[in-house]
Amino acid sequence: AACYLPTTIPGIHDSKQIKTEANREELYEEIVKSPHVRYAIAVLDAARIDEINILAATMEGMRMASEALMDGTGFGDVAGMEREGCYVI
Repeated sequence: AACYLPTTIPGIHDSKQIKTEANREELYEEIVKSPHVRYAIAVLDAARIDEINILAATMEGMRMASEALMDGTGFGDVAGMEREGCYVI
């Protein structure tokens, strides 16, 4: 998976700082209601993982998700989206 998270959502600068489930739930609500969050997900099946090994499959999945996010085929239109002020995860 890959996503853009706007830097304007308070509290998402460091996930290790999220100490409680209540904080996590509050951030979740803020993230999902933000119109500026974009994400893409890649899925590789077991046969592909067996063929190229888990590390290579992880890297392939990250590449696929990142490319989908960058070219606008992920969820949310990022074509022409201003990327300054966003975390790319």
